[in-house]
Amino acid sequence: MKRRVNKKAVITLLCTTTLIGVITVGYSLSPLKFEKKLVKAGLKVSGNATYGGYNDEGCMKKFSLVDVGNYETKMYENAYGLLQDISKPTGVIIRTNAKDYCEIYKEFDYTKILVKQFNIDYPICLDITNMFYSKSLKEEDVNLLVNAYIDKAKANGLNVFVVGDNNAMNTLVAVNEQNEDIYEDYPIGLIWNNKKEKITLNYDLVISDNYIYSNKRYYNKLNTCDEFIDDFVYTTNSDTSFLSLGEEMGMSGEQIRRYNNISAYDNLENRKIIIPNKYHKPYILGVDISAYQKNIDFDKMKEAGVQFAIQRAAYTYDNDDGEKEYLVDTYFNHNSIELSKNGIMQGAYYYSTAKNRKEMDEEVDLLLRTVEGHAMSLPLYIDIEGETLRRLDDDATRGVELDLIDYFCSRIKNAGYTPGIYIHEKYNKYLDSIATKASVWNCGGYYYNVEQSLDDMYLTQSIGNGINVYQNTKKGNGEELGVGSQYVCLDYAESEFIKSKKMN
Repeated sequence: MKRRVNKKAVITLLCTTTLIGVITVGYSLSPLKFEKKLVKAGLKVSGNATYGGYNDEGCMKKFSLVDVGNYETKMYENAYGLLQDISKPTGVIIRTNAKDYCEIYKEFDYTKILVKQFNIDYPICLDITNMFYSKSLKEEDVNLLVNAYIDKAKANGLNVFVVGDNNAMNTLVAVNEQNEDIYEDYPIGLIWNNKKEKITLNYDLVISDNYIYSNKRYYNKLNTCDEFIDDFVYTTNSDTSFLSLGEEMGMSGEQIRRYNNISAYDNLENRKIIIPNKYHKPYILGVDISAYQKNIDFDKMKEAGVQFAIQRAAYTYDNDDGEKEYLVDTYFNHNSIELSKNGIMQGAYYYSTAKNRKEMDEEVDLLLRTVEGHAMSLPLYIDIEGETLRRLDDDATRGVELDLIDYFCSRIKNAGYTPGIYIHEKYNKYLDSIATKASVWNCGGYYYNVEQSLDDMYLTQSIGNGINVYQNTKKGNGEELGVGSQYVCLDYAESEFIKSKKMN
């Protein structure tokens, strides 16, 4: 496995007993002897290695890491003294017990308080021991919560180590291997158990029973509090409920209530509610629909909080004779009219199988004819799935496929519409400059295949960096939205996506 994956994608777990040993035992080996132990264990040792710790027993004391517990627990007695020592770079280890978004965001609030109060200029270490081994969390859930903390830290200019043992690390590499770019700017660490015979990965930070080792030097203050971003503050009205807040913000209504320390029986009217979402902006709920959803109660959909819809306008069907049929979705006209009546903004997509420009022209022509006269205020998307996606993923055919996508975008733009691309998030890397010309609508992530009600809708991907819409699940509860079928795809986007200034 390449170094890049280990650095960016690995999430590791901190052993609590080892951490206590780091704090209380002190240094029994000289740095030179410790370095030899690391080499013997199979760890590549850098010539620029630095060591840090909590006392002066034979140690090149160049930085300190202070165990500060978590937002629910108290620090150790000597923690305040260590944090106030400004003679060397100081970092913190936060031993999180978070089990949902509410708790991981409270953990980050605690981190901000520490950075504001003390000179925390060495990276923050997030110990995910209890999270990883919690019986109430799946490995995928741990990954999502750690992502939320890291995204929040990154947005606020903070540097983070995620530290832990080989078991957690190797497990979560597999969970997160498709999302290695998430950890591009974050080093990883290891809580090294001396019983391990060999360390096979080159970590940026190693915490042994008695020593803290780093192969990086940090000369400048890394964590500043003047760049902290305020969370979104929502003012409630008579129609507000925690359920509706959860639908709009992409975080469980119950978690929002707990985060704000509000009783379930409190009056919500004219209250300031802090929404601790990791992207600092409120989200709007959307759906994508087609003939598969059959009859839809659009009044109920509107009442549920849906503010935009992207519907299938047309598609290409390859019949048994190998011939292509270009077909309009049988529910498009009816659905479009009903969406307009209910004030739900709409866009459209074409399920493409085009292999050349002639076939792409057929598809674009049909798409433009189909949407003509309808209130298309949102982008017109090309749907990249199935065989088309396989061609994009093949080195031999990728160039042709990218040219077709670019050609689609150009034709849509020339027709006066905003072009868009629907694609799984892990294939964004192929789009490069094309994505700058179009709205990108992503799907993917663990919860894409998980049944979800509106109040349980999870945020799994950042909006921004060219991503305008995220399809969170294909198994949204259809009954909640007045949909005739069991499921409907749920999407979310930033509120700017449907502002009064129309795209088309």
